[in-house]
Amino acid sequence: MTDYIVLTKSAFSEFVNLRILQRLDLPTKDKEPEKQPLAADLPKADSDQIKEPEIVPSETEIYIFEYIKKRLAFLSDTDELFSATDSIEYKDYKGKFVVYYGKERAGRLFDFYESKETKYKFDFGPDFGGEISTDTLEIIDQSLLNVFKTRVEEMTPKGKKKKAITAE
Repeated sequence: MTDYIVLTKSAFSEFVNLRILQRLDLPTKDKEPEKQPLAADLPKADSDQIKEPEIVPSETEIYIFEYIKKRLAFLSDTDELFSATDSIEYKDYKGKFVVYYGKERAGRLFDFYESKETKYKFDFGPDFGGEISTDTLEIIDQSLLNVFKTRVEEMTPKGKKKKAITAE
């Protein structure tokens, strides 16, 4: 019986070690030769990561982002909207600058394009005023506030909404 206890402990210990190695993606004794081809793929992944930082936001895009956050904080009529301005982020693509709330696709506020005709060109989507080309930023206030309120409402968990409604 004592021989089986030692054998069982050893087998269980080896099983746990294998699970840990699998979770950490470390090679087991049998899989060490497979690790070498994966190491050859790593430099390719590093070169892909090096390519991403090449797109750097322009001064105008950074100015737009900072202005939008301040403007939405000013236009917010509830504490929920005001605190939601902290979750506004951006992603810069080649040719377009995306500003969003929470999630890039579901929370998209607008796309910004640098234009030769006007200083600023925004695309809020068809439901929120479409494309707006302007030389002054105050013109976009209504579209900006409408899309922001909608995105915050859509992204708020359902249980949280009900609490906010009953509190009023």
